[in-house]
Amino acid sequence: MIDLRDGSVQVGCDTDRGLRIPAAADPGIRRLLTELTGQRTVAGLAEWCGLAPQAVEDVVRELERHRLLAVNRPQVDPLAGTPLVRVVGAVPAVGDLVVGLLGAGVGTVQVVDRHGRAAALLPEFVRRRAADATALRSRVEVVDHLGRRASPPGTPTVLAPGRLEPDPADVAALLRNDDPHVVARPRPGGALLGPFVVPGHTSCLACADLARASRDPSWAEQRAGLAATRADIPDALVPWTVSTVLAQLACWSAGGSPDLVDRTVEMGIQDWRQRWRPWRPHPRCGCCRSAQSIPSGASIAPSSSTMVGSATIRSTDAP
Repeated sequence: MIDLRDGSVQVGCDTDRGLRIPAAADPGIRRLLTELTGQRTVAGLAEWCGLAPQAVEDVVRELERHRLLAVNRPQVDPLAGTPLVRVVGAVPAVGDLVVGLLGAGVGTVQVVDRHGRAAALLPEFVRRRAADATALRSRVEVVDHLGRRASPPGTPTVLAPGRLEPDPADVAALLRNDDPHVVARPRPGGALLGPFVVPGHTSCLACADLARASRDPSWAEQRAGLAATRADIPDALVPWTVSTVLAQLACWSAGGSPDLVDRTVEMGIQDWRQRWRPWRPHPRCGCCRSAQSIPSGASIAPSSSTMVGSATIRSTDAP
């Protein structure tokens, strides 16, 4: 709340999204603005500020309309309504992601680690990273294969393979099951995040493969080598990686279209700059039923007919 020289009051940080209270307004309005702490009822505020209850309700409604006041909206974790998120990768690559997802309110985190180390290493990792480690560990499920434990279609998934490229078999399985997924890949001295794939509606990793292969016939061979190369995201970029992935999933869970749909972002520790790159659906892939209408996380209806199309997933995006 900012007092201006003309006697008016600006509520909110931005002129275009804020609310201006004119100088001629009832002095009780100014007092009301300082008392909206959630500690008083409408009737109590009206009596305290010398206003009619209807006037208080009108101000509250106007502030809420401008998103300057949250009414009866207790703060909740950003992913509190998400019962299950799957993380495909190996320890230590997935450790911080698992802790971040649990802290964001995900009900259960299923870790898919075909190398079999997660079951032994994750409990200790969680213990060192989280205060309430015992309760958090009970919400982690470790399996050794993507299809080992049945998950409902549309399960949000993070691909964090601990290699320069994810396993193409995992990518194909996620497409078949209509599971939205976001990729977190290490790069030499950096990290590459995205795209966020909504099967049947956005560009997929095979789309990027086809785009790369059209420019470089040896891309499939290169991609196979990248998928076999172990690497870790630099420690300094792990918090950025985790927070960005959580933001994408939270946006999806809230019914929005994440920033990494049809895009990737890369950051390196050499210059600390974010480099965004678009990846549009490839006409030869056939993965998109509708590239014009991207459903939100709250409204997408999984389809059993999602196909990879003409793109045999032998390679994936590596900008």
